[in-house]
This record gives sequence, structure tokens and C-alpha cells, in this order.
Amino acid sequence: MINAEFLSQCSDEQINKGVAWCVVSNANISMKLTSEKYSFAASFLRSKSNKTLINYKLYCTSPNDIMPIAFANEVFVIPCLDGGYMASDGVYDTEIEHIIGECNWATNANPLRAICEVYILMSVNK
Repeated sequence: MINAEFLSQCSDEQINKGVAWCVVSNANISMKLTSEKYSFAASFLRSKSNKTLINYKLYCTSPNDIMPIAFANEVFVIPCLDGGYMASDGVYDTEIEHIIGECNWATNANPLRAICEVYILMSVNK
């Protein structure tokens, strides 16, 4: 089962591959109807998916790669008292300092990696 504890034990390379897989998976879902109707769209989707999985980006270290995903999925990052960062797709209430409702969250010293972990959790928990 993929959860925050499991992801915290993965290497940056494994997290980068996981984000790439989620990007492809989410694209496949959104283009499913198109690809079923048009063979060109299906071949384009397969080509793009294969390229994304083979030549995945460095999401854990490149803000240019992960921030568009964070903005599109409304993932936010806040600093923690221990010097690390917490990323979440939930609502953060600063007055009572806790997460409201059910959400995916991850903590890490690298804020970009924390975003990656939350994106993976969001994708697998759909």
C-alpha cells in the first residue's frame, strides 16, 4: 500500500518515477474517450506516455517541473518548526494549526519532494 510512510523511505529517483507514472496515468484517464475514437490520438498518447516514463523529469529538485503540478492540483507547502516542510492538498487553518478534513500530506526537508509525495498520494487515493 502506498502511504506517506512508504514514500518517505523511497529514494528521490523512485519518487521522480512515481510522479512521472501519475502524470501519465492522469493523462490516460483524461484522454481515454478521445483515444478510443481516434487512432491518431491513441498513438500520440502512447508515444507521449512512453516518452514521459522513459525520460522522466527531476521533480524532486526542479521547481520548473513540479510547481505546475502543485498549482494545478492546489497542493500547498508550509514550513514546519523542525526546519522541514509540510505539503498538503487539504485546508490549513493557521489559528488552530491543524489540518481540517481528510487530505493527503507529507513532510520532508525538501519542499519539492514533499509536493511530489502529496501528488503521488493524491493520484493513488482517487
